[in-house]
Amino acid sequence: LWIGFLLLSVVMHWIAIPFNESLSRAVSRLQGQSLESAGQALTISESIHEAGSRALYTLKWLVLIGLLALILAWIPAVNLLAPWLMFALSGWLLALEYFDYPLALQGWRFPQQRQNLAGQRFAAIGYGGTIAFFLAIPVMNLLVIPAAVIGATLYALDHLDLSEEGHAPD
Repeated sequence: LWIGFLLLSVVMHWIAIPFNESLSRAVSRLQGQSLESAGQALTISESIHEAGSRALYTLKWLVLIGLLALILAWIPAVNLLAPWLMFALSGWLLALEYFDYPLALQGWRFPQQRQNLAGQRFAAIGYGGTIAFFLAIPVMNLLVIPAAVIGATLYALDHLDLSEEGHAPD
């Protein structure tokens, strides 16, 4: 059941990629900034392929973290920490997922995104944890995804170093 949920999440993520990238691009334009300094915009198929590979990378980490949490759940005394650890790690992965849109438009690859967000780990976990909380509420979860993309784009524009010196795109 859990694997089915993860696969459904990946499929839904792929379906939403063009919408979320367009939303991130529109928010950056409304803020008077451009996130596309790294080059030309990708076609829809290139965009889906690129984001799909990033989603599979995130899925790999999610499965590994899920297995770790499952193992920790069977260790006495440590099992009390397993739900909190899983929530924090889910928050981290959700932050990586939603910050991917504005940072990928800037030309950042996943390792650079992870490294930059690691400098603001608690803010990222708090952001992703908030998304995780609202994703668990029926009907509200439909509104959370666009709000998360908008929030990540605004945060990236205001608080992350998006200059050429701030990262080294491939």
